[in-house]
Amino acid sequence: NQYKPYCKNILIYFHGGGYFIGKPNMFMYICEKMNNYIGERCNINIFIMDYKKSPEYTYPTAIDESYDTYLKLIEENPNSNFYFYGESAGAHLLTQVVYKAIQNGKKIPKMIVNHCPWVMSNIGKIESEYDYASKTHEITYLNNYRGNQEIDEVSLLNIDYTGFPKTIVCYSNEYLESEIEMWI
Repeated sequence: NQYKPYCKNILIYFHGGGYFIGKPNMFMYICEKMNNYIGERCNINIFIMDYKKSPEYTYPTAIDESYDTYLKLIEENPNSNFYFYGESAGAHLLTQVVYKAIQNGKKIPKMIVNHCPWVMSNIGKIESEYDYASKTHEITYLNNYRGNQEIDEVSLLNIDYTGFPKTIVCYSNEYLESEIEMWI
């Protein structure tokens, strides 16, 4: 559907992909489904957040770029309510963007939904049959994303959640389960 110039509500979708893969057009289908389901009923625009990927761009490039895009949307839509939805690395990213907004005294979303969030916990502390750290590609994604930063600097376990909006965390029997449960 077309962009509505003024919308009471704006949903920003943060796609997953380990900060390594993914383009907005890959996620157009899910956003079109969300728009068909809630778009007209809720007077909402849905945006897909695009961001630079690793290994060319490391932490905190995606956070800074997404935060700047969010500030621009706030400036262009000062009376709108914002909502964030993200999957995996996208859930990690949206949490970091909210944290940065709180630190800088900026408007925060009314609610966030973290679907199977990539918490980025300390690889050595997790032992589970669903342990993502046992998967070579996930270790590669994590190392590419964090660059020279220590894992503690990028993990969601080390954020102060004071002032965070209503948050929904959803997940199921999957390989990120053990670290999600450590986080919640």
